[in-house]
Amino acid sequence: MISSSYSRGLALQKLGRHEEAALAIQDAINTAPGFAPALFHLGISLFELGLYTDAVAAYEAAVDVEPAMFEARNNLGMALQKLGKYQSALESYERALEINPGFAPLYNSRGNCLVLLDRASDALADFERAITINPDYADAINNRAILLHRSNRLDEAAVGYDRAIALAAAHGVDFAAARFNRSLLRLLRGDFATGWAEYDYRLHLDGYHGAARHVQQWDGQPVDGVLFVRAEQGYGDTFQFVRYLSLAREHCTRLVFECQYGLAGLLEASGLCDEIVERPESGAHLPAPDGAAIIYVQSLPRVFQTTESTISNRVPYLRAPEYRRVKWAEVIESMEPRERGRRRVGIVWRGNQTEPVSRLRSCELSDFAVLAAPDIAFFSLQVGVGLSRSTAPRFQEAQMVTRLGDDFADFADTAAAIEQMDLVITIDTSVAHLAGALGKPVWTLLPWCPDWRWMEYRIDSPWYPTMRLFRQPGLGQWEPVFENVKNALTAEFP
Repeated sequence: MISSSYSRGLALQKLGRHEEAALAIQDAINTAPGFAPALFHLGISLFELGLYTDAVAAYEAAVDVEPAMFEARNNLGMALQKLGKYQSALESYERALEINPGFAPLYNSRGNCLVLLDRASDALADFERAITINPDYADAINNRAILLHRSNRLDEAAVGYDRAIALAAAHGVDFAAARFNRSLLRLLRGDFATGWAEYDYRLHLDGYHGAARHVQQWDGQPVDGVLFVRAEQGYGDTFQFVRYLSLAREHCTRLVFECQYGLAGLLEASGLCDEIVERPESGAHLPAPDGAAIIYVQSLPRVFQTTESTISNRVPYLRAPEYRRVKWAEVIESMEPRERGRRRVGIVWRGNQTEPVSRLRSCELSDFAVLAAPDIAFFSLQVGVGLSRSTAPRFQEAQMVTRLGDDFADFADTAAAIEQMDLVITIDTSVAHLAGALGKPVWTLLPWCPDWRWMEYRIDSPWYPTMRLFRQPGLGQWEPVFENVKNALTAEFP
């Protein structure tokens, strides 16, 4: 007999009241500990609450009771993914597929896991299998389009996003993830008019924890009071979009910018707004001043109706604090005196290795060895990655690279060091944006399908007039990129 607590828990779950639902369902489990459906639904609410370890325990208890419950194994895999346990998640999906090989969501789930394991071709096959089973499976169609997008199969990706959005709309659902993905494709292709409009769908995604979607964003009208602008996403995004603060400042009495932890010193020295407030190291957003108008910084291009020709690209708009500039000028001069006549080149080769897209953007320090030349002094601006003979023997043995990044306390130090360089050569990471915002010559090395902001085919950037782009000719092909950089260095520094 189904208990009243369990029934109440299911009803609360449908209403999205997961904390109450979990308590009610746990009540039912206390009465009947071996009731697998209750354990399964407890896992659902715990997952929605972000309690992934507890969700794993609930799903594991469900499959212990009913080993053939493939839905619980599917959800177990998703919870394990959230905990970064990708191989265990994959095993859970595969066990579920042994039980029910005709269940389309299992292929979609396994495909997502395979993406995280850098098995893109296998993931694509899984998404296609899910779509074969259910041709109207909007989630799988969107996921397939994402992989096509990353593979530079842009026309096919566009068709996929459009279809996923249309299928969801037919069921009364506004598919935020697919709309956001489509915006990235449109911006990549220079379609700013429609791209910015859908770019705001990012605020409805899980990564924003639901808070952003409830904010009524500033519409560009004059503000008689405080305009509170929030930073979002990564450091590079902040460096790129803070250029809009000077425009926003003209529309309000006082402009306050909430930045990520570690950026206050750099931004205060740059004088872009009336006040900088820095988030704590936890990343938690700060409360906006009472009565303030609010906007997320990456929505400002939409508000100002930015087109490729109207991007404000006057540089520099960032500046290191003066005392940091003095400090790093002295440090670097002691390492590489100008009187030697060698060019100072800062390098960065690796981004966040926990993200599949970032891994595609990264190369190895050893790839830079082909650039070694007696008239160039290389400085590592990389933070968090050491140098070793195994990764760059030629650089190390010839003492061609000097470590700086290990001693950076924050981006104010990075900026001050960059200002002492003649050139920065970097993968697509925050340093590329910082160097561009500082007005330094910067050569950015791009993967086969780059991020939207670098657009298609260009060798320059409308965002940064001192930047030059070097693109992979095919997926993972860094060697031709570095050959092109070597030739450019020869021409630049004969």
